[in-house]
Amino acid sequence: MTFKEMVLDYERRLIQAALRETGGHQRRAALALGLLPTTLHEKMKRLG
Repeated sequence: MTFKEMVLDYERRLIQAALRETGGHQRRAALALGLLPTTLHEKMKRLG
């Protein structure tokens, strides 16, 4: 696994955990991660 793949995998797991903890509420998950909701949405689209 390349460094880039590892970073993307870690980012994906962090987002999944935040969504799980907030009951799927994207705005709250974004705030918990220190992201703007639009940034979280873009990352979710990119990461799949």
